[in-house]
Parts: sequence; structure tokens; C-alpha cells
Amino acid sequence: MPRETILIVDDDPSIRGMLSEFLTGLSYHVLQAESGEQALGCLEPGPVHMALVDLKLPGMDGIDTVKAIKEKDANVLIIMMTGYPSTESAVRALRYHVYDYLIKPFELAGLEPMIRRALEQQKLQAVDSDLRKKISEMNRRLQLRIEELSFIRKISADIESKTELDEILRTVLTGLTAGEALGFNRAFLFLMNEDRDVLEGVMAVGPADVEEAHRVWTELAERRLSLSEIMHTRKEGEGDRILTDLIRKLKIPMDGENTLTRAVKGRTVLNITETKVREFGEAFPIEMEADRFVAVPLLVKEGPVGVLVADNLFTRRQITEQDVHILETFANQASVAIENARLSIRLEEKVRQLAHAHQELQENQVRLMSAERLAAVGEMAARIIHEIKTPLISIGGFARLIRKTLPRGDP
Repeated sequence: MPRETILIVDDDPSIRGMLSEFLTGLSYHVLQAESGEQALGCLEPGPVHMALVDLKLPGMDGIDTVKAIKEKDANVLIIMMTGYPSTESAVRALRYHVYDYLIKPFELAGLEPMIRRALEQQKLQAVDSDLRKKISEMNRRLQLRIEELSFIRKISADIESKTELDEILRTVLTGLTAGEALGFNRAFLFLMNEDRDVLEGVMAVGPADVEEAHRVWTELAERRLSLSEIMHTRKEGEGDRILTDLIRKLKIPMDGENTLTRAVKGRTVLNITETKVREFGEAFPIEMEADRFVAVPLLVKEGPVGVLVADNLFTRRQITEQDVHILETFANQASVAIENARLSIRLEEKVRQLAHAHQELQENQVRLMSAERLAAVGEMAARIIHEIKTPLISIGGFARLIRKTLPRGDP
């Protein structure tokens, strides 16, 4: 049964009573007003779906009443009633999107289908409006997703083109701070040490103060560089060096309790919206304090790699859920690239160690072969000496024998 609310606005109590009785019999919820001012008051308690408004009213006339009703709630359907029809009043009524125009006296039997059609149309319009809003929201989210994927693709391609770990780290941090990308004011990177028991500050990107922030951002705005151009042309600034020097002094034990360690151990993004930098304790310099920042763990299959921290210290821009979502997706890509680079460094070190060991082995083999040759020569010399010594002994003995047989004084 219908329970839409219909407002009757007429200064004639008999008209109001007749219409109220008729509409109540059709199960509509009916409100009555004898003036425009009173009609506006009826809109306050709850939604009014339709208003039957007389053209001639004391004080505020019917057209002005319709205008005021529409200004308060544009969705209210209006049926204008008049015993003094004119082209001028009809045109004025249509200007305010009046649904229909009834000329008094009218048959109540014809009013019921008119109201039913109007309310059905209103419902269809409400459904259509709701669908349009949902489609618009879906399109907005789709566009954001497309922009997100485009950003991730560009950054990933640039990261993949790098081979040196420092280049990869700087590309990651630049992606966080570039205006064409995520546009954070500053970004910091902490990596796990070899034993995975300490977070070590490695690199930072961003202005050191408001003056540098204004200068850098103004320059970038004037140059109108694309994301790719920013990634390829950006060089380390004074602020980068200052921030990097600061965080390289940081060694945060993983057995401690602060925002960074919680993000890493909990494998979750922490979007800090209040001043909680004190939680870092003495390990986090006061110069880096910000009242809102986001900490995103860098994770790979084997375990945590480190954590990214980004803030908007200078612009004070709120970090939105969309920012966090894109940052989390970006961190997944960055984690793999960073870990691969570190594995590559370890592999290169192993290769160098193996090459050194191989070289030492070859040198030892040469020394061994030389020693073996010397040993062989020595053995041969010993045999030759032995072979020479034996006949010499015999000759010596024979000579002594001959000497004994010779007469004394015989030369």
C-alpha cells in the first residue's frame, strides 16, 4: 500500500478537507497548509513526495510557494490548482517544472491516476538518478584505477631499467614525491640489515624546509615535466642530502616497539593521522617530525625487506585511502626490485669471492707443480751424486792400495 506524503496547500478549508479525505482513502499520508509560509514548515519533519498547490494564496502566492518548495527540495512533484487559469500563470508554473495544471472544479476520479503516474515517474527518476550516481562513482573508481596502473607501469619500467641499487632506491623515492605521481612532500627508506634484526636508514628524498619546498615545486610547475622526464632528470637536491644524512644515522632494533617496527612485523600499512612521531623514541630525529605520515612495509616471499615512510609536512595535505592503496601496490613492486638488486649485489660478491678463491687455487697449483718439479730435480741429483760417489769411492780405495804397494820415496 502506498504511503507517500502529499501536501495540500489551499486557503479554502473545504477544498483541503475534500482532497485530504480522498487521498487518505487511497492510503496516502496527507499534510495540509493554508498558506505558502505554512507549506514550507511542513517540509521540515520529513520528505514530501508531492504538493497540490493553489495558484491564489494569501501572502506568498502559488508560484512563489512552488519556487520556495523547489529551492528546499527539488524532488517534490508539484500539481498546480487554479480556478482562474491563464496562459501567463501556466507558463510561469512550467518554468518551475510543475508536473501538471488542474483547473477547478475538477473530478476527483481523474486526480487519482494523475497522482499515481506522477509518483511512479518520480520513483523511476529516483532509480535513474541512483543508477547514474553509481555509474559515475564506478567510472571515477575505474579512472583512478587506470591512473594507478599507469603510474605503477611507468615507475616499474623505470625501475627495471636500473641496475644499481642506489639508482633503484632513488627512483622509488622520486616516484613517491613527484607531483605527477603520488606527490608526497618527503619520502624515507629503511632497509633490514643482513641479520634482519635492525632497520637501517638508507635514503631520503624531499625538501629540507618550506623555502626549498616552494622553490623546487615552483620550478617543476614552470617546467611542466612529465613523470618520465622527472624520473630521468631529477638530481639529488640539498634537502635530499640533509634528510639522507639524518636517516643514515638511524639504526632501529626490530625488537623495539614503534610505528616502523609495527608496520614491518605486522606486515600492514599504518596511516598515522595524529602526532605519533614520539613513538619512534630518541632514534627518530625531531627535525623529521610530522603529524601525519604513512609507513608501508616492503615485503617479499622470503620476508620483510624494509619500510617506506612518506609524509606531507609542508602542504599538510591529508593522506587519503586512495593514496595508501596506490602506495601499497607500488611498495609491492618496489620490494621485489630492491630485493633483486640486493641479491644481485650479494651474488656479485659471491662471484668475486669464488673468482678470488679460484685464482688462489690456480696459484697454489702452480706453486705445487713447481715444488713437485724441484722435488724431482732433487731426487735426480741425489741419484746422480750417488752414482758418481760409488765409483769415486772405489777409485779412492784402489788409489790408496796402489800407494801402499809403491816403495817409499817413489813418486
